[in-house]
Amino acid sequence: MGILSIIIGIVTSLPNLITGMENAFRGVPKSGSAKWIGVETALSSTIQNVADTIVKAAPAGSDPDKIAAAVAKYTKASNDAFVLLMNETGQFPLPPAANQ
Repeated sequence: MGILSIIIGIVTSLPNLITGMENAFRGVPKSGSAKWIGVETALSSTIQNVADTIVKAAPAGSDPDKIAAAVAKYTKASNDAFVLLMNETGQFPLPPAANQ
């Protein structure tokens, strides 16, 4: 499996994971960090698999930890962009305490 297809797999799985976390923490104010930790935990082995795949295709001496960190940053940025979109469009309404 190519690197791009693995990363696309991560990005396409994010909406379901994020929505699941959103439902699990519905009504819990200031739970954004806990939601992200849940998504990150669900993806941790996938992120490492991406890093391992990239290292196999990369030049000798590539650092899998650096690659895994880069994939994790990409995943976090994608997560944040999706959550922002859903918040801005009212798809993820704020909990009652946050609306006051």
